Amino acid sequence: YDKMAAKLNGLGWSVHNGSKACGLAEYPDYSTVCRWYKDKYSKLDAHKGRNTGSAMNPYKFAHKRTSDGMWPLLEVHSDGWATKFTAPHPVSGKFVTYEVWHSHDVATRKAYVHERSIGLSENMMVILGSLYAVCAEDGEPVVWQTDNTGSVKNDRVEFDPSASIAARRGMTIVHNLPGNSQANGIAESFNRYLYERSKDLATFQGREMDSLAAKRTLRITQAMVRAMQASDAVEVARLRAEAQKTGCGMVFGSYSEAVAWLKKIVVEFNDMPHRELPKITDAESGKRRHMTPNERMADFVAD
Repeated sequence: YDKMAAKLNGLGWSVHNGSKACGLAEYPDYSTVCRWYKDKYSKLDAHKGRNTGSAMNPYKFAHKRTSDGMWPLLEVHSDGWATKFTAPHPVSGKFVTYEVWHSHDVATRKAYVHERSIGLSENMMVILGSLYAVCAEDGEPVVWQTDNTGSVKNDRVEFDPSASIAARRGMTIVHNLPGNSQANGIAESFNRYLYERSKDLATFQGREMDSLAAKRTLRITQAMVRAMQASDAVEVARLRAEAQKTGCGMVFGSYSEAVAWLKKIVVEFNDMPHRELPKITDAESGKRRHMTPNERMADFVAD
């Protein structure tokens, strides 16, 4: 406003102080501009520039999809999450990050993770591992929604009319539009759950982790790897305890421990009340609460 006023004053304009509309060579005062910006200016336009693409979607109107009337496995959503922590490599033992692909049944909000869906990078076998996790536990989905990635959009998985997995199993595969992550909101919300649970680990690498503490933990885990390679069990135990104290959390001693922890927190998620599921009366407390994904799935199985 100061820049506008200075420029217009230089052109001979004057500030408008009356109650009527601005006349020629008059510009509004500061409070009038503030009221206009607050009450009349487009809220969507106010966020443009600093927000683009999917970051603008929360400010736009959207129809929220519901799962009313859906049956289990009618639609399954999958997404990947690059771990915000490090764990030992299955071969070298060095602490590295992983790619975890998880699937979610829309009707029950049940989450699925399997050893096959945990890998060192995002690739076709890891993504198919998330589909395997669903099939091995509950059955085959009718519609499978995944990211818009070439690891799925190929002849082996989707396009071949006779030899692809989609054709052989009679399954429809759909993809999110690029830059529209909100369409896969169920899986994206689970990424936030995984992020929060990762704060229990000493090798957490999120934005809340102090950089100095992260460097200290990294040095200790590197020494821990060298002790493992030297088969010095006593030194490994000492360094692991030191890393846990420095990073204020757990330190995985092997790849299998990391996989077991990921599967454990998925089990815990499936036993937590979910706000998108119907309410029931808790048998122990007698209070009303939302059903858990496991309870919702058990209801469908009983029916």
